Amino acid sequence: MGVTCVCQVPVAEGKSVQQTVDILHKKLEQLGALKQGSFWVDCETYQSTGNAGGQPSKLLYVMHNSEVPLSCMALFEGGPCLTADTNFDVLMVKLKSHFQNAKGHKVECRGSRYRYCDFLIKVGTVTMSSSARGISVEVEYCPCVVPGDCWNLMREFIQSFLGSNVPELPTVFAAKPEGLFAPADCVDTMTQYLELFNKLRKSQIPGSNINFSYLTPNRATGGLSGRLVEATVPFARSKKNPSFGLLFHVATVGGRKDGPSCCLLFSRGANESPAAAQSRSNESSGVWARF
Repeated sequence: MGVTCVCQVPVAEGKSVQQTVDILHKKLEQLGALKQGSFWVDCETYQSTGNAGGQPSKLLYVMHNSEVPLSCMALFEGGPCLTADTNFDVLMVKLKSHFQNAKGHKVECRGSRYRYCDFLIKVGTVTMSSSARGISVEVEYCPCVVPGDCWNLMREFIQSFLGSNVPELPTVFAAKPEGLFAPADCVDTMTQYLELFNKLRKSQIPGSNINFSYLTPNRATGGLSGRLVEATVPFARSKKNPSFGLLFHVATVGGRKDGPSCCLLFSRGANESPAAAQSRSNESSGVWARF
């Protein structure tokens, strides 16, 4: 592997995570980059057990990378990094009395690989518990392994498609005793991914705008009446119900209830008219909500 830089790309204003990823793909293709398959990086978190003297538990991160499919990397919190073969995953099962798997903390990054001359670019979506948490971009300059010899060139290339979102020099390089002139390796790449994953774990789930249409119920007849109204609201996945959630408070009502403050919500595509959305929806497919 050459010198790599892993960074987070913010979601474009008014766009979803996938739409922002598509924009990045288009920019790379306009530069002349060629798509070369896909990639993935994952991270499992383990917590040490049975610490003596009431000391806080240490975390162990076990990571895999599709670029090195026969290797497994274990990064200790604030400690060394161990590189082993994939049998290390089996060993962790046998060490369950010492390291407990932190359920629900697995993070994955999946996306597309692009090649542009001597650069390898990977644009991925970071997910946790099947929920998108952010966007990652990894840029590798393949002919060189010394960051100090190629960082300015890498920065200029990254700026060509990320613009003002170009990252600073990764701290993993500057922290080495030899500084920028220490050879880079796969551990440096995985350390950058781990820093990104830990950052996204603490961040809020990115939202986007979802179009809704609603009809108000008729108090006298108990049915739906009134003019079909459009509404666009911020949307984010709920942890309890990943398929539906609103950023502002909406209390779902069990069963239909009359009243001017109660209405039926159902999702509508960005290019779909409210009438078309109503024709494919019914009361059971919508969500009764009281504001």
